[in-house]
Amino acid sequence: LAKLFPELGAKPETSHKIPFQSINQEDMFCALLQLLKDLGHRTSLMLCIDDIQWVDQGTQEFIAFLCERLDLLPIYLFLAQRPQNDIESKWPVHTEKLALDPLGPKGSKELLISMFGTADIPQKFCNDICELSGGNPFAVLEIAKALFSNKTIVWRQNKWVYTTDTDKLPAEISKAIALRLECLSEADQQILRYTAVINRPFDFDLMATLLDKGDTELFEQLERLVQHYFLKKDTQDHYHIFHGLITQTVCEYLSFDTKELLHLELAQVLAASPVADNMANEIAQHFLLANVGNDAWPFLIQSGDFACVAYSFVDAKTNYKQALDIVGKTYEPTSKTYLDVLCKYVDALRWARDWDGVKKVAGAALHLQDLAPYYYGRLVSIYAVHLMVDGKFDEVEKLIKRALENIKEPQFDKVKIQLYIALSQFYWAKGEYGEATKCNEAIVDICQNAIEPF
Repeated sequence: LAKLFPELGAKPETSHKIPFQSINQEDMFCALLQLLKDLGHRTSLMLCIDDIQWVDQGTQEFIAFLCERLDLLPIYLFLAQRPQNDIESKWPVHTEKLALDPLGPKGSKELLISMFGTADIPQKFCNDICELSGGNPFAVLEIAKALFSNKTIVWRQNKWVYTTDTDKLPAEISKAIALRLECLSEADQQILRYTAVINRPFDFDLMATLLDKGDTELFEQLERLVQHYFLKKDTQDHYHIFHGLITQTVCEYLSFDTKELLHLELAQVLAASPVADNMANEIAQHFLLANVGNDAWPFLIQSGDFACVAYSFVDAKTNYKQALDIVGKTYEPTSKTYLDVLCKYVDALRWARDWDGVKKVAGAALHLQDLAPYYYGRLVSIYAVHLMVDGKFDEVEKLIKRALENIKEPQFDKVKIQLYIALSQFYWAKGEYGEATKCNEAIVDICQNAIEPF
């Protein structure tokens, strides 16, 4: 787990790449379970997972694994999902279900009283906000803040006065947030633009680098945005957007060119960071959103490798596919760079159990002219297995033997082993056990005479 969680204290010299073929999902889940169990015995532990309607398959399987063992763990598990996306039936959850109903007029008024610090709030104001918000607590607060910002409700003569100017009432929550944004200075709005593009908690130093500002000035700006509920402050120097709808609204008011520029600036700053290796996927996505694919693909490869180690083969498949599409625009299909990426993509397809994808991609690559023997052999060893599954035995033996004849160099012994394994499986499936034994003996000979031990 130290490879996935640097916080566990792995030393840099021990954080070598783990061959993803050796990772077993059950072992990974058991290790995560033991980690949570140890944490739960040290202190009270509540694990919160928000927006579970969007979880990927791997996360869903782990939640199911965890829920089946909740009775044995000192953990309180809290899952949140939108009611219209009920996925409770997808795993055995032994939990109590709590449905949150919209706020009514009474609940909305209580929330406004806590915000304004007094019960002396015009009833008409409360009723309008309740109707506009639909009972969404966040919408109640945002609309109230917007109406305060545009002076629709003001403190006058020791009481709150509501001017019921319908033109000033925001028709929806995004309009309410936009009204509040318009009241900010250009400098404060620029911070929120960067924050929306970062789209995760960020530290003080990252924003200081992006804006090239002094500590005092930036600190005052960030604190001001916290006070006005645009940002939240988690630790001494970490901030994040107060709510996702603020991010959405800020992005809606950005031009396409401005978004690209912001993503490019952010990607360049992150890529120059000492911890860039731990943010490969994030850097790649920002380069892609900045439409700078050539800078993105090395980070896509790196994040794909990490996804394989983390047993997130679907993510690895996506990363390698994006990298392959980009590399294909610059490099020839028979170039080493292109074929290296293609082989990683095929491996990810295999481990994601996308067999149709494997046959399609590997099969198409085998028809390339002047394909180097190493890559031809590697792809044949994969493709031949799927030909056997489809019952196309006549093609299998020809393909594998042709590949073996072309591979002479000892540095490609690992590929020869893969081919002999595939050929052995072929003979075994046909009942030619003597031929299968010869293939296994050939594998032993290669291993014994290898330049480097396997």
